[in-house]
Amino acid sequence: MKKPPVRSDFSDFPVSALFYPLKNAWDNTQSFVVQAEPGAGKSTVLPLFIHRELMTQPGGTEGPGKIIMLEPRRMAARSLARYMSSLTGTRTGEYVGYRVKGDVCCRNTASIEIVTEGVFVRMIQDDPFLEGVSLVIMDEFHERSLFTDLSFAFLADARRELRPDLRLMIMSATAEGALLKKVLPEALFLESRGRMYPVEIRMDRTPQDMRIAPSRVRHALESALKETKGNILIFLPGEGEIKALLSELETHPPDGNIPVHPLYSRLSPREQDRVLNPGEGRMIVAATSIAETSLTIPGISCVIDSGLERRPLFDPHSGMNRLETARISKASAVQRSGRAGRVTEGLCIRLWTLQDEGYMEDYRPPEIRTSELSSLAMELLVWGARNPGELLWPEEPPKAHYAQAGELLQLLGICGDDGQLTTVGRAMACRGTAPRLARMIHHAASEGRVQTACALAALLTEGDWINSSRGSDIRLRLEYLKDGRDGNNRRVRRILKTWESLLPGGKPRRQELVPEDASSLLCLSYPDRIGRIRTDRVYSLSGGGNCRLRPDDPVQNREFLIVPHLGGGGEIPSAFLTSETDLSRIRQEFGPIIKEEESWLWDEKKHRLSGREQLMLGHLILQERPLALTKDPARQAEALKKSLARKGLGIFDWSKEDHQYRQRLLCASRLKGPRRPGNWPDTDDEALIDSLETWFLPLLVKGRLEGRLKDGLASLLNWEQQSFLDKALPERITVPSGSRIRIDYSDPDAPALEVRLQELFGMTETPLIAGEIPLLIRLLNPAQRPIQVTRDLKSFWESTYHEVRKELRGRYPKHYWPEDPFEAEATRRVRPTRRS
Repeated sequence: MKKPPVRSDFSDFPVSALFYPLKNAWDNTQSFVVQAEPGAGKSTVLPLFIHRELMTQPGGTEGPGKIIMLEPRRMAARSLARYMSSLTGTRTGEYVGYRVKGDVCCRNTASIEIVTEGVFVRMIQDDPFLEGVSLVIMDEFHERSLFTDLSFAFLADARRELRPDLRLMIMSATAEGALLKKVLPEALFLESRGRMYPVEIRMDRTPQDMRIAPSRVRHALESALKETKGNILIFLPGEGEIKALLSELETHPPDGNIPVHPLYSRLSPREQDRVLNPGEGRMIVAATSIAETSLTIPGISCVIDSGLERRPLFDPHSGMNRLETARISKASAVQRSGRAGRVTEGLCIRLWTLQDEGYMEDYRPPEIRTSELSSLAMELLVWGARNPGELLWPEEPPKAHYAQAGELLQLLGICGDDGQLTTVGRAMACRGTAPRLARMIHHAASEGRVQTACALAALLTEGDWINSSRGSDIRLRLEYLKDGRDGNNRRVRRILKTWESLLPGGKPRRQELVPEDASSLLCLSYPDRIGRIRTDRVYSLSGGGNCRLRPDDPVQNREFLIVPHLGGGGEIPSAFLTSETDLSRIRQEFGPIIKEEESWLWDEKKHRLSGREQLMLGHLILQERPLALTKDPARQAEALKKSLARKGLGIFDWSKEDHQYRQRLLCASRLKGPRRPGNWPDTDDEALIDSLETWFLPLLVKGRLEGRLKDGLASLLNWEQQSFLDKALPERITVPSGSRIRIDYSDPDAPALEVRLQELFGMTETPLIAGEIPLLIRLLNPAQRPIQVTRDLKSFWESTYHEVRKELRGRYPKHYWPEDPFEAEATRRVRPTRRS
């Protein structure tokens, strides 16, 4: 093979400083880590140099081997292949080609293939030896998508077991050194400076708003247009915010009629090219985080950064991902500002304050830590790994997330109870789609419904195109596809293309599309997304959690829905696509996994036990009816114990007498010595919950609490224990005034008596509990306010009383304050009643 007509001199690229150390180490090194600043040329020049100068087969007679370069994003893969082809003077696909989902431009002559990580996983699954490949480059490793980590794990395993000669190069724009030194200690680490002009950073004075207002961005844009001459790049969190800004700029167009172009992943290649290969003239680009790295948007001299991005966040309660608007990391902020300094001195306007910056993380968390992992788990099973611990990872998947992914695969029939791929599961995995969609397509193919299944899968993959005001019903979308409506819509054309790619041979045949089949097909893929209405527009889901329909959605108030697409911000995610279903269909589709359960709950308002027989699909109650209380008391108690374990004994209606009695029991349980009877019952929360059958259930009459809780507790004592309790720990004590005062046992270690001082005249010794524990006496003034606390009443009369008496005589002169408290007459009145 002749060397391609590569540009002969790359010395003007900063990355050229690495050519010499690479040449020196190449023959004796299998792993490389390259950290290069933006603008260095690592993604474009370095692969061309390596292939031309370094990659020769033994003897130098067979020509260079192939390079596979991984990119996290489709747009970047296409853009890089085109730019590198222009450097070599060849057409895209001849020497440098690309492979992305749904789009391949790569001839047999191509020696450098740029592929997205998802496509690479499919390649290495089909050919673990990677025949004909000499080097794999993982570009933009710092983005750490889910398939970045999976690709690394598969490559590490293949190099260890099958291809020790396969070279690996990891390239990153930010520091990943500490992590990579752990997993690739043998690698040669190289660093290159970038090519950057100074960029002025201007912070906002207004705090960051997680829902960025289009008007705020427009004001920043107006300033940027006046102060800069080149193109302007605006970073926004998502497609919705970009469209809102475009609408704002239609109402308030920028000066000079400067065109505004959106840039996000779901745009068609033609729309993307309008930004990446523009003509003459100034432009404004509103982009998501897709424009942070790899993509080169020409002529950018100013960046306006909202400081926000969309991240997939795994919700362990529902086992699903939801997109969350979050602050970018500090590293991403540096990446974004650097876009303004590629061609000239630039300006970066950050729509956040210095205080906001303090809340930013240093680096974006990797997706493996925050995403749903069913696709990763399925790929591991296809690879032959029983668990993630068998492979080398940059960061091992979280165990809880991975366990939930395994449960979903089992629910879909992709793996069995042993955790291994089933025969059907292997066939599903080979389809190269997400587990849910693979399940639907595989099952539909055996029933002659593959056209509808593939159309559904394409719609769910490529996204909706119908205005939300028409509702969430997915059958409406299928009807539009069948009728050929909206055929000029770019999103529809992408759906048709994906539909075709999913079919096992042949092209889409609209006449075979049956919108009414949507419900039963979606049941196969989304057993955890069956929803039942809970309140107005809010549905409970079988996988746990809730979702909410948008206002005025035509399907609202339907009893059952399937919700294949949900997301958005807020505490309750929004249902974007739904399909109506009913109980009979759910029972038909999920019969083996539907369970009948009894549920017993304590009604805190009615003070009664109520039972329900429930038909359950996962966490969802499909149907329920009241249960008679003649059911097994043991089962009632067991269910009630579960409720008490969550809420505690406080759900019962405890009176003061009930509390007092229980506190006396607790105090008695703390006593030691021969006086207390043996086998004293334990009456803390845990023990009482365990013994509900003994003391609580007998108090119920037809489920309602009729007896006093203290009577139930008393049933735990025998005669000797009850007698001891009444004598040793009485409920009340008679004081010299004749009053019977309730003893406070709220602190079992320090029983107390609250009493007015005048009622204790003549009492010389502190009363004892159980003959050994002195009561803590809280002495009160005539207004029932505390004046002294003592455990030694005699000492109080002798040493402290006289000082207290002076104060009390001044404040309450009409009351009786004798000089000798030992001989004085106790009274409940202002003065003692005169004796006749």
